[in-house]
Amino acid sequence: MTKTVIGIYLHYIDGYLQELGIDSGLVFRNAGLAYPNYVKPGERISLPELARMIEQVNAVVKRADFFLQLGKRIPLMAHGNVGMAMFACKDIRTLLMLAEKFVPLAFSSLRLALKDDGAKTVFTIDAQTGFPLLDNAVTEAVLGTVLVNLHRLSGIDIKPQGVNVGYQKPRYYLAYEALLQCPLEF
Repeated sequence: MTKTVIGIYLHYIDGYLQELGIDSGLVFRNAGLAYPNYVKPGERISLPELARMIEQVNAVVKRADFFLQLGKRIPLMAHGNVGMAMFACKDIRTLLMLAEKFVPLAFSSLRLALKDDGAKTVFTIDAQTGFPLLDNAVTEAVLGTVLVNLHRLSGIDIKPQGVNVGYQKPRYYLAYEALLQCPLEF
């Protein structure tokens, strides 16, 4: 069985590429995706297709923190029924618990985990797609999405006390620091 992701994420990549003045049609075609009809509403795309797209974005985009910034542009409603359910949550803890349980429906190779011992809450993002560049891009996009949407939903400027990222420190780690504003470990 081929692992998939909801196709709407391609629309956000397309829009951000255009915002940066990049020929998104060329990027999509180089990834082997028809442009502008690369995905229809409600369709899913395979992880290899998404991985090819990420490779093409990395080859063309000069902005190293592209995926951190992309994540900040993805609203909760983009995540389909999972996003709508998150939007309706009564509090942040419930939202994170819901995300932990149902995010794999939107992105089959993404796991989120929530551990709360009363004194602190640890939220884990684990992308295991089989494509290292895609794993990093997904992790960065989720970080951006989570932080922006937690603030949008709560009205509180929620800052993590620390973040441990499960891959090598990227050359643009300062973008992580600017977004997360906490100690980082790579």
